[in-house]
Amino acid sequence: MNNENNNPLNSNPTEAMPTDTNSTTNNPIDNVVAPASVEMNNTPVVESPVSPVSNVPSETVPTNPVSAPEVPQNSVSGEQSSVGIQPNVATSASQVEIPVSPSTPIPEVPGTTTSASDTNVSYDVPKKGGVGKIIIILLVLALLGVGGYFGYQYFFQKEDKEEKNSANPGDAFVLQKEDETKDYVYEADYSSAIDFDANAGACPISATSLKVPYVNLNSEDAKAINSEVKALYEQAVGKYRANVTLDNQNPCTTVKIAYRYYQNGDMASLVIAYTEKTSGSANPEFYTYNISTKTGSLAQDFDSVKSISAQASTSDEDLQTAVKNAVIEKFAKYKDNLFTINQMKSAITETPTVQANTWKEYSANLTVDAYNANMQDGTLKYYIGENNNLGFVLPKYIATTPSSTNDMFDIK
Repeated sequence: MNNENNNPLNSNPTEAMPTDTNSTTNNPIDNVVAPASVEMNNTPVVESPVSPVSNVPSETVPTNPVSAPEVPQNSVSGEQSSVGIQPNVATSASQVEIPVSPSTPIPEVPGTTTSASDTNVSYDVPKKGGVGKIIIILLVLALLGVGGYFGYQYFFQKEDKEEKNSANPGDAFVLQKEDETKDYVYEADYSSAIDFDANAGACPISATSLKVPYVNLNSEDAKAINSEVKALYEQAVGKYRANVTLDNQNPCTTVKIAYRYYQNGDMASLVIAYTEKTSGSANPEFYTYNISTKTGSLAQDFDSVKSISAQASTSDEDLQTAVKNAVIEKFAKYKDNLFTINQMKSAITETPTVQANTWKEYSANLTVDAYNANMQDGTLKYYIGENNNLGFVLPKYIATTPSSTNDMFDIK
């Protein structure tokens, strides 16, 4: 059987790509006069004219209680009258006693009870809108509080999103390239990590052949990708370093790193294949990253990537068919009679949910099953490849050892 190229990415054409204080109140007490000979709290009281009782407005009066000794009570006659102040009677803003004659009109005041036979009429003078104002103020404060809370949440959540990728918290994040002279993704230079002669010892191989990508953006997500990739690179260098100390009795561990980079609109997709091989066939481990060159953020789910691909409106059923066709196309160079169905069943422990007539179809149906399982458990690895088409990393099945290896499948 003709084996595929050792580089898992060689099957694809592209390598590393590039209160109003001014108001006045008519106080009815101001028009009340006490005899000049009377002292209130040892203070002489000056006479002043008094207006007819009928003209006394129901306004707010001073709240300070006033006590006075007993004085003779004058009657009301003609247009002038004097009001006697009862002994030890406190006058307040809520109650004033005014002596009147039966013929004198009694002003109607809300909340008072009057009697035609009473000589002295008492009535309450309500405070103007005191309770109403308090209620209004409380409502306004409550509305301001609620509005302020939601405003705070909206503003600061928005700030958090904008500053997520900022190196300086508190500053508005501005996405930009770290090196304006280079593409969004270019080959990283980590050669300083190689501190040994890789061509010495039992394994005359060079770690300088390791190639890994670098995301040329200043966002936190880009930095995280670069950190992971560099750790992968250093892992490979460590394998080479161990090879140097081996003698001829021990096999070398071959390490390969290859990557693909695709740029479609604002989406940059990276696919990295890391392979370690000591003997026999190797099964590469793939790492996929889809990062927006407009926001600097990694795509978090498959639907967000699919929505900007050429398969945005493709149903899941049609995607499964496309995956099956991609697998069969991958095996195009192999003969249709290379294996029998029985040989596939013997070599592969898995059985496809849909039966097949050829070994290629058998293998393709197994890959579709893996696609459905990975989609369901959230482990599906995907990218946007050439011509804005979706691509997947899935197992490829064949009647050899190992019976399955990971590979890239581009949808068309």
